[in-house]
Parts: sequence; C-alpha cells; structure tokens
Amino acid sequence: MTVIPADAGRGGEPPERRDGGDRPGPKLFTLDQARRELAQRECAEFGHDVTVLRDGWGQPARLVCDRPCGHPGWMVLDAGAPDLHLELLRAAVLDLWADLAVAYLGSESQPREASVACHGLMTRIQDIARHIGPVEPEKVPPLVVTTGLYELVHAAAGCEVQVPPQVMEAAWSALEQSTGGKAARA
Repeated sequence: MTVIPADAGRGGEPPERRDGGDRPGPKLFTLDQARRELAQRECAEFGHDVTVLRDGWGQPARLVCDRPCGHPGWMVLDAGAPDLHLELLRAAVLDLWADLAVAYLGSESQPREASVACHGLMTRIQDIARHIGPVEPEKVPPLVVTTGLYELVHAAAGCEVQVPPQVMEAAWSALEQSTGGKAARA
C-alpha cells in the first residue's frame, strides 16, 4: 500500500488521522485517498475544472469537475426562470427521465431489478408531473420517446401528451446515431 503524508506541502500540525492508525506522526493516506485529498485541495485553491455534459439532444445538462474531488457537480438551469422552485423540479424530473432510460436499458440483463427500478422512477416522474405538468419531449432522452414510455408515464399521471412527428423523427435519428444505426424502429 502506498501512503503519502497528509501534511505534504503544508505547514503546521497534521490533522486527525484518517487511516485509523494509532501510531504517532503525520496522518497517512492510501493512494486513492491521497488523490481525492489533493483534488479537493486543488479545487479549494484554484476552482473546479469543469466539463459540460449534454443530454440526448445535445443541450447542456450538467457540469462536473474533472478532478476526483468528489464534488457532485452542478445542474444547468435557465437563468431567467421566473420560479426557481419549478425550475428545480423540472431539472430533477429530467434526471429521473435519464435514470429511467438507463433502467429500461438494463431490463434485458436483469429484468426483475430493472422492472422495480423502472416502476419506482415512473412513480416519481408521475408525482412531479402532477405538480408541474409534463416536460417537453425534446428534453427527455430519445429512448423514452421512441419506446412510448414518455406518453405511457404521463397518461398514468393524468397528463395528456402527444409527441409531434418531427420530435419523434428527431428522437429516432438521435437514437440511431448513438447506437451506430442499430436502433430498430417500431
């Protein structure tokens, strides 16, 4: 195991030991702990190095730190949003739609676990949809549009939605592009 003194590059007394050791001396880290600690110190001193993650439609959706500092990242919200509460719910429901697409894809390899996960996610999406209404189909992953999940989930929530043909075509195109043309149209 590789260890690095915790106070390397800093003056003063070393903080409490994290490795559970009872030996006197500086706190020691494993190599993974040292990487994270260094990243946290760099982010605290210089700021995060961010990467923009885009949704299935190519729109910015989240910012994440490239360093392994453990920061969860930031959601990208419309700065001109009149009601921040609704905007936060919209951002949360978009994350749930993305999670639903991932769970749906896992349904072939682990049907029971994926089915339970999908049901839980659909229930949460329905609860939010009853409060804020449906999100635009252009903002959810193309997979949930092309499989009919978008309409099914909203119908169960009592929200009537219809995916316009041009949005459905764009979803199929995005899905085919991301799968290298292997997506089969229904």
